[in-house]
Amino acid sequence: MKFLWKRPDGDILRDRGFTRDISPCGVFVVSANAVPSGSQITVEVTLPTLRTSRRTGACLRTLGHVVRSESHGFAVSADLGFRMQFSDNDSLQESVNANEKGGIKDAKQLLVPVSRLSM
Repeated sequence: MKFLWKRPDGDILRDRGFTRDISPCGVFVVSANAVPSGSQITVEVTLPTLRTSRRTGACLRTLGHVVRSESHGFAVSADLGFRMQFSDNDSLQESVNANEKGGIKDAKQLLVPVSRLSM
């Protein structure tokens, strides 16, 4: 999984980690680099695919904030719930580009609510 967060000084930092727990309301991210509580964060979880023509499947994404930070990871509250993106594009890079044009919440336009999908 990938994530990016905005520090109080406005710098945007990127890192990778693993999900330990995930629910419609949030996720716990296992990472060597903890993100401070209260930080605004974008989380992207890449799902596996069954298609041999693609390297990865769809992505679950959320905009949220860190509610708890520990030495081995942090908990994220999904402010907008998780959204699914089917594009082959590097959606996290699109999110960074959107952030540079006016704030981290601009990236929500790239997402489709998971609740609208039938599985």
